[in-house]
Amino acid sequence: MAVIEPMMKRGKATFTWKDLRSTAQPSIADAVGASQDATELEIPLKFIIPHFMAASKPASEQKQVDVDTSIPDVFSKEDIEAKTQAAAPAPPKEEASPAPTAPEPAPSPSAAPSATAPNEIVERLSQIPGVTGALITMGDGLSMAKKLPAGVDSDALAGFVPGLYNRTAQ
Repeated sequence: MAVIEPMMKRGKATFTWKDLRSTAQPSIADAVGASQDATELEIPLKFIIPHFMAASKPASEQKQVDVDTSIPDVFSKEDIEAKTQAAAPAPPKEEASPAPTAPEPAPSPSAAPSATAPNEIVERLSQIPGVTGALITMGDGLSMAKKLPAGVDSDALAGFVPGLYNRTAQ
């Protein structure tokens, strides 16, 4: 093991014929190839690594951790469905429809979007029943607008959201 490990780090395993002959099973007679004892032979790592791993000591056992069973599973399907049903707004009451009005003209292409647009979106989202906070981030995790409950680390959440979105998109 002490001889093989440095060879693996170099990415190349070379042995002399004498070393290979002396460790071969079944043993090879000393007279066979004795004239070639100084010849170095390269053995591909794909043949050595499995034997090295089998002979090396196993990794230490993973420590067992006791998990508090009173913590709710926030990702369970039943919990999500219950929250969705509780947060669903009541259907609006039917009222007399107002007189039709002319649609607002579309903004001209040269008009710049409002600088408070993300803040307005977050404000409107947080007014929906059952929504306790809202966050808009850039693709790199930079927070654009936020309204979160106290105790929520907005920077950590903003950094986590793009990765979650990308994994979900996959």
